[in-house]
Amino acid sequence: MITNPNEREINNMLSDISRNLPANLRMLRLSEGLSQEELSELLQMSRTSYNRIEKGRKYPDLLTVCVILRTFGIPLESLLNESLKDHV
Repeated sequence: MITNPNEREINNMLSDISRNLPANLRMLRLSEGLSQEELSELLQMSRTSYNRIEKGRKYPDLLTVCVILRTFGIPLESLLNESLKDHV
């Protein structure tokens, strides 16, 4: 059954993503011993663009999210919805 999320649910999802995505990206990068420069090269993007994503000033596009997931071997839910402290 398809359900339409209400405005509150959407705002909660955006809040979770805004909080978890930058923190989880930083945690993943540091767990692999990578600098922002090194990871941005792996993701084929500028360091400045990556920095903005990690600082929560910009959202990555879908292709970048897919590359991040494949690079680190994690599911989307883990990247966006929870702390990765227990996984790293």
